[in-house]
Amino acid sequence: IGEFFSEVSVVVMLTLFISLIEALVILPAHLAHSKALVKIEKEPKTLISKAFKKLRDFNKIGDKLNKAMSNFNNKRAVSKVLKKTDKAIKAAKTLQQSDPIAKMAAAEQSARFSKQLSMGIDPLKNMPTTIKAPSLSSGLSKAPTDMMGKPIKMGLDIKTPGLKPVDLKSPSKEDVVIKINYSGISTGTEKLFYNGKMPQFPGMGYPLVPGYESTGEVVQAPDDSNLKIGDMVFVPGADCYSGSVKSLFGGAARMIISAPNRLIKIDSTMGCNGALFALAATARHAIAGFGNKMPDVIVGHGVLGRLLARLVILAGEKPPIVWEKNILRHSGATDYEVVLPEYDERSDYDCIFDVSGDSGILDSLIGRVRKGGEVVLAGFYPDRLGFGFAQAFLKEVSLRVSAEFTPEDVATTKLLIEDGSLSFDGLISDVYSAKNANKAYNIAFNNAECLKMVLDWRNAA
Repeated sequence: IGEFFSEVSVVVMLTLFISLIEALVILPAHLAHSKALVKIEKEPKTLISKAFKKLRDFNKIGDKLNKAMSNFNNKRAVSKVLKKTDKAIKAAKTLQQSDPIAKMAAAEQSARFSKQLSMGIDPLKNMPTTIKAPSLSSGLSKAPTDMMGKPIKMGLDIKTPGLKPVDLKSPSKEDVVIKINYSGISTGTEKLFYNGKMPQFPGMGYPLVPGYESTGEVVQAPDDSNLKIGDMVFVPGADCYSGSVKSLFGGAARMIISAPNRLIKIDSTMGCNGALFALAATARHAIAGFGNKMPDVIVGHGVLGRLLARLVILAGEKPPIVWEKNILRHSGATDYEVVLPEYDERSDYDCIFDVSGDSGILDSLIGRVRKGGEVVLAGFYPDRLGFGFAQAFLKEVSLRVSAEFTPEDVATTKLLIEDGSLSFDGLISDVYSAKNANKAYNIAFNNAECLKMVLDWRNAA
C-alpha cells in the first residue's frame, strides 16, 4: 500500500505541475487572443501575450510590405512601357517641325504606337523610315477687298472655317462694343458643329459664328456700366449678327456687341490666357456645390482635365489620378500622376470624373467605382449615352452631369486667377492668326498633340 500511495503521489504531483504550466502558459494566450478579437487595446502584461502582439505587429508589417511591393511592381510595369515608348515618341516628334500637317501625321503615328504597346507589340519593329502626311485643302475664305480695314464685319463661318464678312446689328446706347484680340477653339462643341454631329440647340444653322472663349478690348460702353473704354474683358459669346448668320455661340469675330452684364473684366496682362476663363469656370462648376464629391480619377488630360486636377489640389484634397490613352498627353502634370488606364487595375474608386467626351465610356467607368460610387459626366458627348443596367444595379452607382458655369463660378474663378492661386501655365499649345483659321481648325481638330488652339485677331483685318 505504501508503494501504491507513493506512486499515486508522484502522479498527482505531475498533474498539478502540468496544470500549473497550463495556467501560466495557455490561459494567458487564450486571453490575449480573445482581447485581439474584440479589439481591446490594452498593453499586454504577460510574456506570452506580448509575444502574440509582436506576431500580430509583424503580420501587419508584412501586409504593408506586400502592398508596397505590389505598388512598386505596378509602377515598374508602367515605367517599363513608358521607357519603351520613349524611342517611338521621339521618332514621331521628328515630324513636328514647322509643318502643321506633319504634326498631325506624327500624332496619328503616336496613337498607333500606344495601341501597339498595349497589345504587347513593339512599334519600332516595322516602323517606316518616313511617314506620309495626309493632304489638306487650304481653302481659306478671304474677305472682299473693299471690306479690308473694316474688322467690324469679319467673323468665322464654322461650316468652312475661315474669315468671311458678317454684318452686325446696330448697337444701342446700353450695349458694349468689344474689339476681340483672342478666341479659343473648342475641340468639343465646335468640332461637333464642323462635322455635323452637334445635337440640336436653339440658334443652330449655317452660316454660323462659333466661339465662347474670347477676350478683347472695350471700344464703346454705356456711361452707367462698370466698364470703360480700354478695359479688357472676357466674352462668353454674343448674339449680335444680322441677316441669316447664326450665332452659337458667336464670339469668334473681330468686333462684337454684348450686354454689359455678360462680360467679365479681366487683367490686361493675361493676353491669350484670358481665353481659358470659360474652361476654368466650367472646371470649378464641376466640383463646386454642397455634397459634391471630389474626383479620385479624372479621365482625359486635355485642358479641362488639367484645370480640374489643379483645382482639386488647390482645394486641399488628395491629388487625383488622371487616365489618358494618348501617351503624348502624359506630360504637363503638376503634383498629380497621369497613367494609361489599362495599367490601373483598381475598381473601388469613390468618384470618377469624365472629361474625355467618349460616348461609349460609361460601362467601363461604372465597373471602376465601388458600390455606391459616383460617375460625373463633365465633358460634351456627340452620341447617345448608354450603359448596362445589371452592373449599375449591383453597384448602386450614381450618375451626375455637370453643365455650364454660373455667376458664382465666374466670381470664384476670377478671384483664384487674380490672386495667383490658379495658374494657366502650359495650357495653350498653339496660337495662330485668325487669317489662317482654316489651318488652325484642322490642327486643333486632328492633331492630338495640340492641347489648346487660340486664334489671334489683332491683325486679322
